[in-house]
Amino acid sequence: MLQKIGSDFKRPSLLKTLLSENEVKLSFYDIVYSIQDGDCFKKVELHDLGLKVFLAFTDRDAAVAAANGETIFPIMLGQFIKEASSSEKINVIGINYNNQTFDNFVFTPFYDELTKQYLISPSDESIALLSIDKKTHAYMGVEATFFSINNKFLPDEKEQREILLGNLVDDLSFMIPRMTQPLGSANIICLLLNIDNPVEERAFIRNYQTLDKYIEVLFVTSEVKLLTGELEEIKYNGDSLEGIYTPLIERQKSKK
Repeated sequence: MLQKIGSDFKRPSLLKTLLSENEVKLSFYDIVYSIQDGDCFKKVELHDLGLKVFLAFTDRDAAVAAANGETIFPIMLGQFIKEASSSEKINVIGINYNNQTFDNFVFTPFYDELTKQYLISPSDESIALLSIDKKTHAYMGVEATFFSINNKFLPDEKEQREILLGNLVDDLSFMIPRMTQPLGSANIICLLLNIDNPVEERAFIRNYQTLDKYIEVLFVTSEVKLLTGELEEIKYNGDSLEGIYTPLIERQKSKK
């Protein structure tokens, strides 16, 4: 249900076991220190999980200590995300790697060439996004990352379905608070829930504390209601992208 992370890593919530007690909070516009390994950023391989993680440090001296004579570069976290992003998979940036632990992780959504959107679900689950007017989307300045789930990719057997959905909720609860975006006219992480079961859809709807406070997590249900994590319904006009985005932009402005 999630786009692949690295090559074969399946459960991002497993990374919580590697978090230190010194969890650091970062913003898209914070400066971190990278280690240049040839033409790319240095990674560390987490053998037990089968995942390679990009390294970034909030302190230059810590970056120097982790380097083997490689060059250290200061870089805005948002630029690091752009450089580390992939058109095929979600990548992971580990913050302040030390003795097999990290002070936090940042997940980079992938840019899907088919839908022309940033996604954390596979593009074949997000075909509905093809209907988004690309020019209007770009002109209105909304920064968005989408996740989509529908029944086509879920098992019918109740117990298997509950296990899969429960794991997915755990993984999203770990990932979403560790994603960041540049400041736009509005900033959303949008979960499209099209599984025709109000109880199951409600399991996904919660308040997520994102890295940047200007990012809002919103939910579109199978009844095409647009909800906040507090179950507040946002009224919109679905006849055009302008009618959907305008109330989101006004909400963003009212919070400044």
